Amino acid sequence: MAWRATLEERRCANGHFGQNCIFQCHCFKNANCDDVTGRCSSGCAEGWSGETCQRRNIVFNMPASVSGNIAERGVTTDGDVTTCITSRPNRTGRWMIDLQVKQTVYSMRIRAGNVSVRTWGLYVSDFQDSLFWSVPCTMLRYDSNETSFTCDKPVAGRYVGIMNLHKPITVCEVEIFTCADYTFGKEDCNSRCRCFETLEVCDHVFGTCTSGCQRGYAGSDCQQACNGTYGRNCVHRCGRCRGGEACDTSTGECRNGCGTGWAGPTCHAKCPIGTYGENCSETCGHCLEGTSCFPTNGTCVKGCASRWKGPKCDRSCDFGEYGENCAISCGHCISNTGCDSQHGRCVAGCEPGWEGVFCTVECMPGRYGPDCNKTCGKCLHPPCDRHNGSCGTGGCLQGWSGATCHHSCDMSYYGANCDFKCGHCADAAQCDPTNGTCPFGCEPGWHGGKCDHTCLDGTWGENCSETCGLCHRNEACNPATGLCDDGCFVGYSGTYCNVEKEFFDLSSALVMPVMVVSATIVFCNLCLLFTCLVFKWRRDEKQIPRPRPNTEALLNLEAE
Repeated sequence: MAWRATLEERRCANGHFGQNCIFQCHCFKNANCDDVTGRCSSGCAEGWSGETCQRRNIVFNMPASVSGNIAERGVTTDGDVTTCITSRPNRTGRWMIDLQVKQTVYSMRIRAGNVSVRTWGLYVSDFQDSLFWSVPCTMLRYDSNETSFTCDKPVAGRYVGIMNLHKPITVCEVEIFTCADYTFGKEDCNSRCRCFETLEVCDHVFGTCTSGCQRGYAGSDCQQACNGTYGRNCVHRCGRCRGGEACDTSTGECRNGCGTGWAGPTCHAKCPIGTYGENCSETCGHCLEGTSCFPTNGTCVKGCASRWKGPKCDRSCDFGEYGENCAISCGHCISNTGCDSQHGRCVAGCEPGWEGVFCTVECMPGRYGPDCNKTCGKCLHPPCDRHNGSCGTGGCLQGWSGATCHHSCDMSYYGANCDFKCGHCADAAQCDPTNGTCPFGCEPGWHGGKCDHTCLDGTWGENCSETCGLCHRNEACNPATGLCDDGCFVGYSGTYCNVEKEFFDLSSALVMPVMVVSATIVFCNLCLLFTCLVFKWRRDEKQIPRPRPNTEALLNLEAE
């Protein structure tokens, strides 16, 4: 794995590279490496390997013994695989090297002669005299003559040995690897230590740190970058960063601010009361009882205060609404003026038919109009309409009229809705408005309870209490005055034709009419005779010849 530069890394002095320049270059002939990546353009120095030359062969050019004899220096550790050494024949083969100091042995590579390394055992010990008291590293199970391997587990000791029971061994090259300070790895040493204490050298094999991991990293080898967490060993969870972004794995800060409903450098604090939104930059609406809104979306926990509505309680009540969350409809306010949006009172009063502070109470029977401030009229079938006071199809009681039956009948009228005209009451008095009766009786010529009937023939006067006289041709007298309009009957006289004449007999009474009729007949006949004579004379006159006038004589006479 290649080294990668980080923001914290800066240019280092010659011979060093990496974060805080704590890594040492191991380039060929002490050449400088890249101060960021640590790569050596000239290759690694002898005894060093890996992409950044951080893997060291700790036995390079060190002396080793085979079957108890000291081999020539570096024969099996000089990097030349062509130089080999074989143990004594017919005996247990054994190779041993002194590391000079106690070290951890884990990763190794062996090149043998033209023999298999199978059944070779690797041991690590603190004692030089015998490998039988040593700790086994591993038993090789490979049939080839070259292999790279690791111990079953890391083993610490000063002496490392190879042993093949009852068989000789041929060793050409042995390499035992360890990692440079501040690096680790089971084979390649390409991983960096990430200890909390910057100068702590982590375990060369597993990368473990006694001080724990540096901020932003976790895991047994401290190589696992925090994900949604931050701080030392990633033990702290990130706050609510804007857009769900991850926080800074070291400090926990949100680079682009907090998400809705959260505040503070690490966005762990909820918005202060009365605020909400990203970075708590929005102000809550008019929540009920002054409670706070949800810090994420601004909705009010208990709903809205009076006069306000909407999820965020930031909209005033529409016309005709009032109360908490504007959930109550206004009463019947006059002329659609609307009510007080907080308490619901109808400021201008109630529309016809309703009363009360909120105009939600219907008028009591017998009352009508705005705020029920009017009394019903005289309806035939009460109560009246509570809105306009009308009495419906039944109309008014006897003696009353008008749309609301508040008007008593005018002069000369009576009955339901005053639809009937009074009779001929005496002294022009008003009849009873309910039943039409005349309080002082009838005027002359009329009778009945309502004075609406003329006197029967032969009667007249007040209440038709008088009897007519004998009028001409037996006609009825005037019902009001008792007078006979065409005079009295023959033989009667007086103002009322009720005085009988003296010496009156029927025969003498008939003479005058007979004589008048006879005279009329004679006169008519004489007139007819005279007409006939005149007609005849004119006809005869036309038939007599007449002499023609002498025209010539006349002309001469004129000339003279």
